[in-house]
Amino acid sequence: MNNSKIFVFADMNNIKHMEYSIISNKKVIKTDFCKFADLYKITADNNLTSIRFSLFSELSYFETGRLTVHNKKFIAVVAKKFVDERSVFAEPYVLRYKIIEEENDKFVTALSAMPQTDINEIFSFAYNNSLIVEAVTSVERTIADITKYITDKPTTAIWVKNGVQLMLDVNDGRITSRKVAKYDEGEFIDAAFLGGGSIFFGELADKNNNINLDKLRKLGFNAEEALKCPEIYGLFFNDKNFNFLDNDYTYKVNSYKFSKLAFLIAVVLSFVLILASADKFLHFEQVHKQFIKKRDMLISKEEDIKNKIPDQKEINTLFAVSKLKEKINQELNLGNFLTWLTNIVPPNAIISNINIIPESAATQAQDTRNIDMKEKAQKVYTGKFIVKINLSIRGNYKISEQKALAFIKNVSKKSEPHGNTFVYTKKNNKAQLSAVLIVNGRDF
Repeated sequence: MNNSKIFVFADMNNIKHMEYSIISNKKVIKTDFCKFADLYKITADNNLTSIRFSLFSELSYFETGRLTVHNKKFIAVVAKKFVDERSVFAEPYVLRYKIIEEENDKFVTALSAMPQTDINEIFSFAYNNSLIVEAVTSVERTIADITKYITDKPTTAIWVKNGVQLMLDVNDGRITSRKVAKYDEGEFIDAAFLGGGSIFFGELADKNNNINLDKLRKLGFNAEEALKCPEIYGLFFNDKNFNFLDNDYTYKVNSYKFSKLAFLIAVVLSFVLILASADKFLHFEQVHKQFIKKRDMLISKEEDIKNKIPDQKEINTLFAVSKLKEKINQELNLGNFLTWLTNIVPPNAIISNINIIPESAATQAQDTRNIDMKEKAQKVYTGKFIVKINLSIRGNYKISEQKALAFIKNVSKKSEPHGNTFVYTKKNNKAQLSAVLIVNGRDF
């Protein structure tokens, strides 16, 4: 498969003649000039089907605007109104934009526009010659994109080619200012644009000092050549937000690529299926023998598994052990419970009596129905216990009441109180608290 592409630079002031480069694996195989009408023959002779364009037009427009949009869906409409209000174009134009910052209904947006007639010439050529155009962008954008890749600092990019001098202030890929002027060979460039903060492109590329081009080299590019031809190499870094391809054309190109891929996959799958069918037919006997061998092996494994499955008696024993383990886990650890209880008994108070019985035992004792032993055995063991506590508290009524309430509050953290009785005897200066608690054995 041919992975080569053709990158074309076109000066819209002289569209009949353009510069092209044939690219393969990020290397320029050939660079030459041709007439616009001859471009189709070049692509056909080199078996090239995809093409990218960078265009230079003096009417190109670049600005960063602060747009107010209440609904983000309408930002394209607001962006066009923003350009229209500046009366930049006296004829139809194509606008592209990229949102840089967003805060509520305020959008800092990079705008780029070109005359519609310039774009139409490229599309007419592509339609008439069945070429797949991957990108159409301005030469300013190619320079800004490659500048952004070289450095993330604000930079002035100076490009000179064919008597045109283009100066761009670039900040993180955004073109913040643009100046176009004529350039005569040997013309002096203002010293303000030399040294740090500037990168020279095109015919002035040899003026660069101390520019780190390692990032370009790591990509496999000839870095020095990339500075001489940013209008070509910058197409590798094309920001899709500023691709002037028509949306309808993009859809058709993607559909065409997808149909070619689908057709290729169908052909490959058909070929694979044919080979697989032929192979199965030729080796049927061998496959049959392998099947018999695997079947016998599976039968042998099945018998081995059956021998390892425990009988019903062993299964019942395992269930009984599991239930016993579960019951043990639900038992109340008396030591842990009493330690916890004594730690929350308030000062000047003692436990005068405590009685602990399983909840299920208490339920059965209250059940006066005539039930046999088998039904009793089937009652579910809940793991809960009824605890009856008598607490003696010394002190006056107010203090005794406060301590009783504190005790009930603390004991409620790990139990369920079910009825409390508080009796104060003024003569003995002592209170008696009787409490019934439901305790879950798992909690101790």
